[in-house]
Amino acid sequence: MSIRNKKYFFKRQTAAAFAVSLILTACTSVGHLERTQPQIERKLANRPNVVAVVGSGELAVAVELLLVSKGISVRASPVQVTLDSNQNVKSSETVARYVANVTSVDHDMCVPEGSRQMHFHISVVDLVSNERVFAMSGDYGCKNTIVQRFDRWFFQ
Repeated sequence: MSIRNKKYFFKRQTAAAFAVSLILTACTSVGHLERTQPQIERKLANRPNVVAVVGSGELAVAVELLLVSKGISVRASPVQVTLDSNQNVKSSETVARYVANVTSVDHDMCVPEGSRQMHFHISVVDLVSNERVFAMSGDYGCKNTIVQRFDRWFFQ
């Protein structure tokens, strides 16, 4: 291989390495563990059997699936309504003490763990004490890390 060919080869290799590192840097969430520290984290009064999960996005589905996998019944609303024959509210009953509002907007893939990178917000409200017991939000968090952090708090 001539010197000219070697220079051309190394220039191409350097350009390719630079392009790959630029793509990986743009897609990674280095430091994603620090971005999943809750702003509020209070102990639950008791382990609930039923939780209402409201919100949208891939994270809401992941939190719901986590709760169901651990035997928690998940509802779309904390209130169960009974209607009369005229479709008017006959009665209502609170069926869930805790309401989890979970929203996310997907952006990219998290290279460290392979899940979705997202802007996210999780807020859990205790309807009996009327206070927020958990709040976590951030930009560019990794879904699996967020769900693991929520799991660690909820099932502690």
